[in-house]
Formats: sequence, structure tokens, C-alpha cells
Amino acid sequence: MGFTGLARWQNAPPEGLALIQKNILSNHRGAVREKWHMTIKSFRSNMGAIPGLERSMSTVTMKDNVFVIVEDPAAPSRSEIMQQPPGEAPPYNPSHYRQTYITVTPPGSLEQLLDQLRAPWVTTRNHPQGAGGPQKLQDSGVQLSISGHVYTVGTDWIVRAGNVALAGGTIKGLLLEGS
Repeated sequence: MGFTGLARWQNAPPEGLALIQKNILSNHRGAVREKWHMTIKSFRSNMGAIPGLERSMSTVTMKDNVFVIVEDPAAPSRSEIMQQPPGEAPPYNPSHYRQTYITVTPPGSLEQLLDQLRAPWVTTRNHPQGAGGPQKLQDSGVQLSISGHVYTVGTDWIVRAGNVALAGGTIKGLLLEGS
């Protein structure tokens, strides 16, 4: 059993990733294992009839997997359904819960599926404020990306270090993960 620590270096200098790599390789006798790349997107659905209750979807893409969480604020959470006195059955079985987690492979297949279904999801950058009516997925561009390397330090540690970049390429610091 181990642990994972995560740190964000917000004001990292432009050469911050190179400094971390030099430190790991020379001071800790680490080795570069592979490149690390991760993208994050968020979407909103404008299916909801009540403003503020639209569903949200967040995706994290790493290697060949897309991890998706969909949140529906109008749906009950699992704990709300299960809060029954012992021995009593839940009052009903909902079609879905407030948060639904899925994994999709390969990357790009989620956007393709949403497009084929004509699902009314838009990225949060393109979500119209106060506008009604269904809209198609307009922009599937990455909103945040992390690019760097994975290092091994001895046989016990795996360290990931990468620059955090916005969609336009602006670097917003560094992310470090050690486990």
C-alpha cells in the first residue's frame, strides 16, 4: 500500500520542468520512464428546462483512455436512495444517480458518439449564457493540458512532472505527482 501526493507550482519559471528533471536525474538517481500527457475538458448540457440544473460532464484523457464523469443535479445520489431504515427496501430504483462515471476508449470516440446522437452538449467555453434550445457539440478542443515526463526513482517512487497549459498554449505553472 502506498500513497500519492500532488502539488501545483503556480509561479513556476519557464525552465521549471527542466530544473525538476535535472534534480531528479542528478540528485536522486532517477530515470526518465516515458512522456506524460493528459488533457481535461468540461461540457454542459442545455437539455434542462430549469436554468441552473443543466448536466455537466468532465473528461480526463490519458494515453488511450478517456475518463468521464457526468453530473445531473436533478437526479438523486446513491446515499439519498440508500438512507432507509434497516430492513426496508429503497422506495424506487432510479434510472441513474447524480454522478455517473464511465471510461471510453479510444480518445475521440466520446465526441463522435455525442455527435452521432446529436446530443446537446457544448464545451463550457461555448455554453451560451441564458440561451435556450438544443445545440450541437460545437468545440471539442482541449481546455487544459498537462505535458511532461514520468520518472522512476529507485524501485519505490514514480514521479510525474508536467507543465499545465491552457487551450491557447499559455503555461499556468507545473503539476507534480509522486507515488
